[in-house]
Amino acid sequence: MRALLENAGFAIVEERDETEEALAWFARIAAANASASEEIKARSAAQADPRFLVMSKNHKANLKSGAVAILAVTAQKLLS
Repeated sequence: MRALLENAGFAIVEERDETEEALAWFARIAAANASASEEIKARSAAQADPRFLVMSKNHKANLKSGAVAILAVTAQKLLS
């Protein structure tokens, strides 16, 4: 990604890997769901897109395996 931005004329000002924070978020959600009542779980499931559970499990697995990362990048367009 860095190369793509730099080749497009951007300078990277700051770059942070926030993958660990994302995995911590998944852990907090799992803990909250474990302690939630069955009524709250049912309401949450009814409101969510039915594909969300599959997509979130896939995303979490990809984060854990290193296949994807969550990056926060601040870039500045260089003037020519």
